[in-house]
Amino acid sequence: MATPSSKYVARIIVAPSKNTVGDVLSISIVKSCQSALESRDAFTIALSGGSLPSFLQSLPKSFEIAGVDPQWGKWHVLLADERCVESTHEDSNLGSIQKNFTSHVPIPTKHVYGIKESLISESSLAIAQSYEDNVVKPLLEKSGGMLDCVVLVSSLLATNEYLCFLVYLLSPEIAIFLSSLNQIAINPFVLRIQC
Repeated sequence: MATPSSKYVARIIVAPSKNTVGDVLSISIVKSCQSALESRDAFTIALSGGSLPSFLQSLPKSFEIAGVDPQWGKWHVLLADERCVESTHEDSNLGSIQKNFTSHVPIPTKHVYGIKESLISESSLAIAQSYEDNVVKPLLEKSGGMLDCVVLVSSLLATNEYLCFLVYLLSPEIAIFLSSLNQIAINPFVLRIQC
């Protein structure tokens, strides 16, 4: 398996307005999905929570406009980050992703991966380790050693006492850059898309 830094290229995409975020985001996801499904039977995407899931509501229309079959049954959706709460909690990124995106498209429920909630009472480290071992590593194997798309909204980098983990698939240089974003005021509609 290749190391993430040898394959991943991160891009920062700035949407001109909040109203265009969904369309701007969709273009990258459609291209990434199409490319992945041309070479194998799986598309893996890691999503952050917050406002991101609501921006994905335009995704089905974007696939239609592009004339691309999304093949929803081959999608595997994992969390780019999550808070140490149950999926029914209002702060859960998984809950937001399900409510605003996956419940509106025919992605199999078993292909949407949440944290092991029984570990919440233990520690965030136990949750993160379990997620890496039981979700991230198997999906990396299924997808040829890298996820097809990781989408983070810059506002998720703000300090949050509930934050459990952030999928670390970036080169150290990119990780340092992302952590530096937390130190400055950013337009909340700046997206970091790794597709």
